Amino acid sequence: MRLALLATELELEKQRLLEGLFWGAISLVLLSAGIVLTCGFVVLLMWEGYRLAAVGVLALAFLAAGAVLLRFARLRLSSPGGMFEASVAELARDHSSLTGQ
Repeated sequence: MRLALLATELELEKQRLLEGLFWGAISLVLLSAGIVLTCGFVVLLMWEGYRLAAVGVLALAFLAAGAVLLRFARLRLSSPGGMFEASVAELARDHSSLTGQ
């Protein structure tokens, strides 16, 4: 029974990760296209007098956003996940019933 629960949780976690990767990849492609088009629009809009300033400001904005997202990703990956919570709770309950606590 315990192994079946563990296998079910592992399968659900695998499906969740694959689905998240799929939708994340699609969103990255669409966001990248939108960012490129927006940058081109801003640079063309400022073409006459401020094109270098526009490119510089956009570059700084992307670098700042990338640094913030990198920090968020590191924090997210370093925090422990909730994988196998039901199995751990079930094993703790078994342990307490066996020891009589």
